[in-house]
Amino acid sequence: MCPDFGKALQKEVDSRMDSKLKVILNPSSGQGRGGQFASKLQPLLAQHRIDAEIIISQSESHMRELFAGMAQSEPLLVAVGGDTTFTMMAQELWRVRQQTGRDVAEMAWIGVGTANDILLHVGLHKIQAAVMALKKGQTLNITLAEITDDSGQAEIFLGSVSFGAAPKVNEAISRARKRGHTSALMAEWGPGLISLKQAFRSGELPLDFELEPRSGRGLSGTASLILILNIPHFSRGIPVNNFAALDTPFIDWTVLSCQSLSSLWLMQQRLARFKGEVIHEDIQVGQSREGRLILMTPQFYLVDGELRGPTRELSFRAIPEALKLRVPEEKSLVV
Repeated sequence: MCPDFGKALQKEVDSRMDSKLKVILNPSSGQGRGGQFASKLQPLLAQHRIDAEIIISQSESHMRELFAGMAQSEPLLVAVGGDTTFTMMAQELWRVRQQTGRDVAEMAWIGVGTANDILLHVGLHKIQAAVMALKKGQTLNITLAEITDDSGQAEIFLGSVSFGAAPKVNEAISRARKRGHTSALMAEWGPGLISLKQAFRSGELPLDFELEPRSGRGLSGTASLILILNIPHFSRGIPVNNFAALDTPFIDWTVLSCQSLSSLWLMQQRLARFKGEVIHEDIQVGQSREGRLILMTPQFYLVDGELRGPTRELSFRAIPEALKLRVPEEKSLVV
């Protein structure tokens, strides 16, 4: 074989190998649904003639290493998981971009998580739509949200930060699952309602707060649920703020000033039924490029479903057009 021809052939083979789409799968997503989905993913991609290399992460740290390591070697990088997985991906890609000053991979997401609130907002909540976006989609420039607690610890998030009722429910559900409960009644609804009932009885809810945006009118008073938002959905698709969107240069908020468990429950039902379009004295919404939340007592909080804190103060800011996301060709940011 001619040496030059052999080199050219090897170069073509290497190029084809390098062109494989890199797909990083989190097997722990959706309480193990990610691992169950692994065997179905390759046939699904092949069905759409997508040549991909699937890499299954071994741990959270391994997954972060994969995202960071491929941030600048791949034009398009795919994550398979849930809201937490996609948040970690955004955190690592943004960190690499900040450190190097260079562009990073466009993100693509396939959802197998529990909530999928972030995916719902960008039309990627159905797996087929997410796969089709890989082959024929468009690019959305997205805003990242950054929060900093009273210790100075900063964190990037995509979806929502919540104080009040949500962390208490989340903690109760986590304890129930550790005890082996799996049904919705025993692992979610029951523990969640009991934890809220106890919080209202003990005076932990509602909590005292002040919200001070950099511009515009501030808020103060008591609330059962405070949401700092980068998307309009919360808690498995309940619309809570029609102004919030990943591609606007603002951070939004929704404050529910409900003073009892029954009023909080009814408000949640109204929001779900009327798709967030609820005008009520117990709802206050707003937006700003940056601001801070002050709490009278230290509070735990959730960042895209992950428990953090406690903290008495949280500053927030928007980082517009920070990263790129592959979305369906006919993108519709839905509420």
